[in-house]
Amino acid sequence: MTPRKILPLLILVLSTSFIGGCANLNDPYYNDPYDRGYGYPPSSYPARDYYRDRERDRIRDERQDLEEERRRVEDERRRLERQRERERQQAQKPVYSAPPKRESCPSGWRPGRCSTKDRKHGCKDMRMPGGLGCRTN
Repeated sequence: MTPRKILPLLILVLSTSFIGGCANLNDPYYNDPYDRGYGYPPSSYPARDYYRDRERDRIRDERQDLEEERRRVEDERRRLERQRERERQQAQKPVYSAPPKRESCPSGWRPGRCSTKDRKHGCKDMRMPGGLGCRTN
């Protein structure tokens, strides 16, 4: 590009940036697309403040409800854990029962086992439910 073509383009760019840079967007009376022509600055528009406050209150109430629900669920979880722990401890405790009887052989029998030689001569043996072996002869 030649300098003659660049110069007008440069002037155009600089002038538009200068004009656009002068707009004060923080001015409360700046043209706001939400301003319906009531003459209020955007920050003092009553209906907008009312709805903004209602929305803020609704969000705060929802957060409080969620926090209460979270606490309730946490309390219920702790209660169930304590209940399960009690049930587990009760299941581990032995239920009272009479002391075990000492196992003994029935009358006519004595503790021990028969050998092969004794069996040929008529010896009989048996095992009691508790594991004690008993024999005759």
